[in-house]
Amino acid sequence: MKKIKFLQILFVGLLAIGCKQEVKANFQSEVQNEQIEKYSIIGQEHNKMLNNLCFGNSLSEKAIISSQSICLNEYFDENTKEYYVSNSKNQRTASNDKLSPTMEQENLVNKNALIFIKEIENILINPLSSLDETKKEITKIENKALELLEEDDLMQFMSYAETAKSSLEFWNENYALLSDTNTSNAKFINWWNQYKHRLGMMAASDAAGAAAGAAAGAVIGAQIAGVGAAPGAIIGAVVAGAVSSAQGFDQDCLCIVVPLTSIEKEIRKK
Repeated sequence: MKKIKFLQILFVGLLAIGCKQEVKANFQSEVQNEQIEKYSIIGQEHNKMLNNLCFGNSLSEKAIISSQSICLNEYFDENTKEYYVSNSKNQRTASNDKLSPTMEQENLVNKNALIFIKEIENILINPLSSLDETKKEITKIENKALELLEEDDLMQFMSYAETAKSSLEFWNENYALLSDTNTSNAKFINWWNQYKHRLGMMAASDAAGAAAGAAAGAVIGAQIAGVGAAPGAIIGAVVAGAVSSAQGFDQDCLCIVVPLTSIEKEIRKK
């Protein structure tokens, strides 16, 4: 009898522990989702700026070339840092080309942030079978980083991750720009499966630019009274990410462009 009672108590105890762990896990998941949502503004603003660089004030394809050549030139001067890695033209297979070695060699981001950046970079090099699956894998890495990274490292990493997800969405929606197929027939193509590797490489430029821009923007923002590092980092991420993306598209390559003059100008407007 005592043995049965003991087992009952043990069972109830284990059940209670299990419930507490489940509640804790659900709470932790909610907190992480809230944190990711907070950083998602970087990706959202990235797509807005990228849309302006690619289309200007028009959504017609005729505006792409003229808008790009005019708008992009405004971001290049003697203070613009440029890094080019490879040509991605018609990239339809997984590539070994990466921007992380350049980011590491040039000290564009913190080492701790780079650890998680490399994990997402591997996903972008060889995206999964759908856009949603690819984004979910990136989110899994974000959840790990949220538990381990400190504030400065986290800002750089989340700038990379959220820009990567938004960039994948942007180029997936605007696949006609990257496709060598007539626009009128593009809707009949399984775009993602045929072009996901090139799309991933485009997103890699966007994301790397955002991370480097966040690091640069934080330094600039911290030096300007009334701004601070965090707002500066967000602005730097948006500007550098979008310019890197547009330049990568224009030159058909993997690249990072950090237009320091333009970043500082935008930060000072705040």
